Amino acid sequence: MRRQFGEIIRQYPEFQKSADAAKESADAAKEAADTARNQFELTKKQVVAVVTFTGVERDDPRNSTEIDVRFTNTGHVISEPSNVTLEVLYTNLDGTQSMTKSERYSFVIPQLKPPSGQIPDVWSWKHKLKVPLVLNFRDDATVRVTGTIVGSDGFGHKVPTPFCVSYIPYAHIEAEHEGVQMIGDYFADCREFRDSITKIRNYALVE
Repeated sequence: MRRQFGEIIRQYPEFQKSADAAKESADAAKEAADTARNQFELTKKQVVAVVTFTGVERDDPRNSTEIDVRFTNTGHVISEPSNVTLEVLYTNLDGTQSMTKSERYSFVIPQLKPPSGQIPDVWSWKHKLKVPLVLNFRDDATVRVTGTIVGSDGFGHKVPTPFCVSYIPYAHIEAEHEGVQMIGDYFADCREFRDSITKIRNYALVE
């Protein structure tokens, strides 16, 4: 037994070298797999067409009853047709009270070309509002547009992309150092909208 123990001690450095070599081999295999996965994701992004929601604007700056919901392809190839479900809701600014019943729509975005230089291929869905946009923050009303784009990841998988924007009405505020400022009259991402409403309320509104 003592002789076997001594033999094990003598061979221990060799065992350690074998273990280290096995670990290095495993680490190299993992690194190679991670590199291959990253290259695959990069290649995937280079060949995928990504249809995205770009925003909502008034169809005409002087018109408060018509909006223009816009989509574009931010990928690298022509997109497949994408399905969109969309809801238009009229609420108070806090979103706690609905002014009317929500309007629900669905439509298909046709194929869109990838951007040509800085110029995107934009597709618009124009909608006539049943209730005009209010133009005064004091009216405590907004229009919220929420929806989901269901497109493809380029490998046959359906990918849902949600979006949400709300209209910020005109507001005249008196800032402490900047004086009276006019802000609003645009659609903002719903998270930005909540922050903006809180910020506006923290200032003194002026007529």
